Amino acid sequence: MKKRILALLLMAVILAALLAGLSVTAAAENDISSDSISGYVVAYTLEKDDTVLKVCNKLGIDFYKNQALITKINSIGDYSKLPVGKVIWLPSTSVGSAKDYYILKSHKVVSGDNVNTLLSKYDIASTDTMLSRVNNNLASPTVGSTITFPVYKGSESAKMTDGTAAAIGGTAAAAAGTATGLAAGGTATGTALTSGNVVYYLYAHTMQQGDTVGAVCTANGINFAQNSALITRINGITNYNRIPAGRTILLPTATPTGASYKVIAHQIQGGETANTICSS
Repeated sequence: MKKRILALLLMAVILAALLAGLSVTAAAENDISSDSISGYVVAYTLEKDDTVLKVCNKLGIDFYKNQALITKINSIGDYSKLPVGKVIWLPSTSVGSAKDYYILKSHKVVSGDNVNTLLSKYDIASTDTMLSRVNNNLASPTVGSTITFPVYKGSESAKMTDGTAAAIGGTAAAAAGTATGLAAGGTATGTALTSGNVVYYLYAHTMQQGDTVGAVCTANGINFAQNSALITRINGITNYNRIPAGRTILLPTATPTGASYKVIAHQIQGGETANTICSS
């Protein structure tokens, strides 16, 4: 009997230990202590006869795998027209011999996170150009998504900045209000927030013989490199070399140009449906 009681007590102790080991503590808001390094962005000054492909091969960077990010980070419109002496920034898995570089810290958003607070903890200014270049959406961070914080190391004179503030949103809890059934016209639930701001316009352009999307963007003051991902998604483009004359494409622009759509941000409020929002 005593042996059985001891065995049961021992089992209880083991079970308690296992449960203690499995307990999970919820992540605190605006906590960066567990953020991990996801990579680096290193500076390289182009020399005579350099091409971005050659430089990537020399530095052990897969150009084709990273081409879209390289294009976005550096706002490259034409790879054949990069001048000698231009500083380009390349995503890398190591710092190598670079003197100027960014450490990319990966942060998983939890409820209550505030981007401005996180930026302050990392000592990153919203005007740091790299911040918007390595993130797709800082205006409305959602719980469970990942924000990349570029921590700069190097001389201030070499730091990438054009003085443009990234679009920063509020707390993740507000931005991540749950919407259910919108696709089917159901009712939304979530936090009511200020809305109605124009995000951008979509300019409708009918492609002419000899047109390229890049050339059309340049002619209309649109940065193709920065907006290529959005242009691709909006128009369902799979091959930029096969867009026929006569096709109408939509291009994002900061100001209305000719025939255009106004894209308005709307934060879902409790009781709303997609139909009621559109009709209003």
